[in-house]
Amino acid sequence: MKHDSSFIYLLLLIVITSCIYSTEILFANGQINYRYQESDPFKIGFGTTPQSPTTGNLKISLKINYINSEEPMTKGNVSFSAKENQQKVYPINKNMTQTIELGHYHSNIEIATEGMWQFRFTINDGIQTNTVYFESNVVKRDPFQGILTSIALLAFIIALSLTIRTIIKNRSNKPVDPDNQAN
Repeated sequence: MKHDSSFIYLLLLIVITSCIYSTEILFANGQINYRYQESDPFKIGFGTTPQSPTTGNLKISLKINYINSEEPMTKGNVSFSAKENQQKVYPINKNMTQTIELGHYHSNIEIATEGMWQFRFTINDGIQTNTVYFESNVVKRDPFQGILTSIALLAFIIALSLTIRTIIKNRSNKPVDPDNQAN
């Protein structure tokens, strides 16, 4: 019994350590932390998933509200261009799609190189057009992050299975009360 408990505690330690290490993957649930900038008449929030941008697939999100009324921009077009700071031209040019939530726009792009990237957004609400810039440091994807998350999930499942097995085993080994036995 002591051996099973120490094994379970070891597995739980692995799970907790892996979860702490891989918080970017665990928080990829749609929650985006925005950085805001104002460009009259807009207040623009910029965010990415993962929150700390990595090479590979990157989801870009914008949240656009009017400064005076705080109402979301519901009609218009949003496009963006992206370049690594050392590049002279913007090799990535895309339009953004409005999401179900009003004033929210998103797009997915592939970032090939690490470094400081500049994102130029052109916002047109049908009356006026503004351009804003945001920068993000893109780092190389950690190849061990996915592996550690998988190990953590597997360890959690094993620990849960062993715990359930121990509970069932303890319940089935309860002594029978001799006073309640049938004759």
